[in-house]
Amino acid sequence: MAKRAKPVQNAPMQAASPPTDAAPPVSRPDAAAIEAVLLCLADGDGARAEAMLRALALRHPADGDVLNLSGIAAHLQGRPDDAVRLTEAAVAADPQSGVFHANLGAALAAAGRPAEAVAALERSLQLRPGHAPTRRNLGLALAQLGRGAQALPMLYHARELAPDDAETHLALARCLREAGSREAAAESARAALARSPAPALAEEARFLMADSPGSAPPRQAPGAYVRLLFDAYAPTFDRHLREQLAYRTPEALVQALAAAGALADAGADVLDLGCGTGLSGQVLKPFARSITGIDLSPRMLEKAAASGVYSRLVEAELPQCLDAEAAGSFDLAFGADVMIYLGAVEPVFSRLARVVRPGGLSALSFERLSAAADQPAAAMEVSDQLRFRHHPDAVRAGALASGWTPLLLEDATLRLERGRPVGGFVLVMRRG
Repeated sequence: MAKRAKPVQNAPMQAASPPTDAAPPVSRPDAAAIEAVLLCLADGDGARAEAMLRALALRHPADGDVLNLSGIAAHLQGRPDDAVRLTEAAVAADPQSGVFHANLGAALAAAGRPAEAVAALERSLQLRPGHAPTRRNLGLALAQLGRGAQALPMLYHARELAPDDAETHLALARCLREAGSREAAAESARAALARSPAPALAEEARFLMADSPGSAPPRQAPGAYVRLLFDAYAPTFDRHLREQLAYRTPEALVQALAAAGALADAGADVLDLGCGTGLSGQVLKPFARSITGIDLSPRMLEKAAASGVYSRLVEAELPQCLDAEAAGSFDLAFGADVMIYLGAVEPVFSRLARVVRPGGLSALSFERLSAAADQPAAAMEVSDQLRFRHHPDAVRAGALASGWTPLLLEDATLRLERGRPVGGFVLVMRRG
């Protein structure tokens, strides 16, 4: 699974409770009905809010608040294209509403359209220059476009406007980390943690601090952080990976299995580690009798279930969840871009050795850690994008120590990131 390094891409889309700053239409929705919708949205119940809004839209189809709130409901239910369409209609109904432009920016960012998000958020700030969450979201969108020199001043300004907001400190920490300023990023993460953020954000803050100078790298990414990241990413995951990141890691792993002379036949029981939306399942289907998919993100698993590829899907955290699988259950364990969130290889390899049958296979991808010529090689590190990089020698040694025989270890380009190839390697190994 590839990732964006921003688990909270945007602050929650803002609900504009009436009256708006536009001239009121002849007929306005009932204020009590709008208030009921707002309460549902505040509770995260997008489906119930949407049902109420459909009834309101029958009487007020062009009302900006109804359209805006309908966009928020679609956003909460993981329908980014609908959220954009509805929020664009809200902006058209009231072009002077800074709230509507801000929500359009949030919807566009969630839909994987950061350049358009920047334009909408900039327009919102023209109308409401002192709104800190909009400045934060604009900084994150600029960072996603690789415009860190513009993103950092925007995030610093957002922090000045909202010094007690944990999410703003954390957004600044992410951007500083991506700029390579690890100590400053850790300091900002520390400030976020001191402001009692939500549990998933607290875990991310600790992760940002975990490999500060002088401390050992963490053994894996926090589960709540990974879940939040991929739940937000699920609606646009396939399109973003295939169209923008040129992602072909599942195919590269299948080719590596073939090159090692170890391609499973159509009778294999396959374990898909970090199955995501099912991209790996699609390439594994011709070789599999059954495919079990494991992933931490419920929204990713909804997409995987819809693919119709999997015999069984498990919502659980790797590698600990492998302890619940019966010994010798699988012929092939397959992990495309899952080890970038699981730093220490030995706990993964030893558990896989238990659930894979003797003579069975594992095929895994890794981001490559290359040591400088004058320095000893580290086994792994956390990159500025908050992914683990592994040194091939350490991975090979971990495989041998866990009862695996490496059959093939070769370099591979895993995907593009901001137009640049991400270097990695693929490993195929046989269970002894």
